[in-house]
Amino acid sequence: MERCWPIVQVVPKRVWEIGAAARVLDLAGNCLKRFPADVQQLVNLQKLRLSGNGLKDEQLDWQGLGMLKHLTTLALDHNMFTRIPAEIGLLCELKVLSAAHNKMLHIAEEIGALSKLEKLILSHNCLKELPPSLGHCCLLVEADFSANFLREIPASLGQLTKMKVLNLDHNALRSFPNEVLKGCVELTTLSLHGNELTIQYLRQLEGWAEFDVRRRAKHSKQLQFSVLDSSGGFDEGADSQQWSHW
Repeated sequence: MERCWPIVQVVPKRVWEIGAAARVLDLAGNCLKRFPADVQQLVNLQKLRLSGNGLKDEQLDWQGLGMLKHLTTLALDHNMFTRIPAEIGLLCELKVLSAAHNKMLHIAEEIGALSKLEKLILSHNCLKELPPSLGHCCLLVEADFSANFLREIPASLGQLTKMKVLNLDHNALRSFPNEVLKGCVELTTLSLHGNELTIQYLRQLEGWAEFDVRRRAKHSKQLQFSVLDSSGGFDEGADSQQWSHW
């Protein structure tokens, strides 16, 4: 579909004129040079989308962003950010955080202050570790960390009793904590393809049997959807042979 609106490099003046009346701001697919501290004028903003702007760390004023106390959705996908800083913890109403397809190297521990977070998408980044404080995001239902460089995940994720979907495909995982299988009592989708562990390894973990019951129950109800892998069989969530990561 042909784009029918102009590409902007600065936040349009009209946005600041609307000010506190603004609830949704979608600036995706532009060429913003920066997203300034003036954003704190939008005190009632609930949804902010900055995806696909090529923004770098220094071009986003996180201090201003942290003043948006009513923000529930923040989309930062397809930019060039290398970190999510401590100010993320100020967004106490945030329910959805999506920052896929960036160059993320670091996620601040303060992300654990997001007690209302339900969906976290950090796929296709450069993460080698996750902050243990993620275990404090007690309402988290879905998390996608696929296509990173993770070698382990914190056992504290086992505290996420509402978690239903956890995607860790295409990382460098060599082990998996029992605590996640035992503690995430609503987990029904766990995807670990393209890691340095096998389905045989997972079957030996404490808590796997209980998880397997939930997973198969979901599968039996959704045969018409994508729970079947490309071979038409039941996808057990991991590879039968070990992958090697160079």
